[in-house]
Amino acid sequence: MLDCKSVKAPCNGNFLQEIEENSQVINLTEYQQAIGSLNYLAQHTRPDIMYTVNQLSRYCTNPTTKHWIALKHLLRYLKGTMTFNLIHKKTKSPSLISELMGWADVDYANAKEDCKSISGYVIQVY
Repeated sequence: MLDCKSVKAPCNGNFLQEIEENSQVINLTEYQQAIGSLNYLAQHTRPDIMYTVNQLSRYCTNPTTKHWIALKHLLRYLKGTMTFNLIHKKTKSPSLISELMGWADVDYANAKEDCKSISGYVIQVY
């Protein structure tokens, strides 16, 4: 997918809110391998794609064409952001942490089909 057109966001607004009943099922193994690779990437170097990977991974047992399209959209986003870096530097000050900031958010019963909640948090160390 290196020759694909990139996109500016990892997912569209409500990309998985409406599940189509009669949508065509895709190759399960290929989808699961892609989600596994993206999950590793999200956990280690690309936290910006974590929400999208989390949402797509909910359908690893029965992915459809709609999920595959959303996964390819995420890959197009990664293609456009290949030069983004996550850098961890050692501080020069003797104190361990000069400032610690944290944020959290939760969406109760977000998924209409199973009423599961989604939560997330970000902690920054300066």
